Amino acid sequence: MSSKQLLGVAGVHYVTAKLARLGLHVVPTTRNVKGPDIFVGNEDGDLWFPIQVKTTQSAERTRGRGENKVLDRYEWDIGWSSVFWAHRIQPKGYFALVDMRDDGSDRHRTWSNEPPDVYVVPTEVIAAWFPPHQGWPRARYHPKIAEIEQYRNNWSAMVEALERRDS
Repeated sequence: MSSKQLLGVAGVHYVTAKLARLGLHVVPTTRNVKGPDIFVGNEDGDLWFPIQVKTTQSAERTRGRGENKVLDRYEWDIGWSSVFWAHRIQPKGYFALVDMRDDGSDRHRTWSNEPPDVYVVPTEVIAAWFPPHQGWPRARYHPKIAEIEQYRNNWSAMVEALERRDS
């Protein structure tokens, strides 16, 4: 298994653990299958959402040079099959965009000592970013910081949607 695949596996397991700690039923799917990486369900198990996990070593992207260099945006390689999935299933589901927060400065360190950040983004947001038939060579999601900060480690929309069904 390549280091890129292991990075993806780590992201799926991290998200699975976080959701389980929130008291939700969590089922990871088999690697390299079409569709979601995880299914998450409410306490009664009668409502489930699919989750697509995308993990990057470091999502931070800067703009400028030297003293003018500033954090500008984050970036994940989504992949066209995941974009097509988002268009098919929206608005039911989420993308968990995992940033391992490793700047690569120490080649002997696998990942940062800080916990990863997870951006819990509804599928309709990803689908809207990629209008059909654009012809772009790669499906990269690279929102500005202000556009995505609301989703950073914010599991509440998903949890609340699952809880609404319980009441």
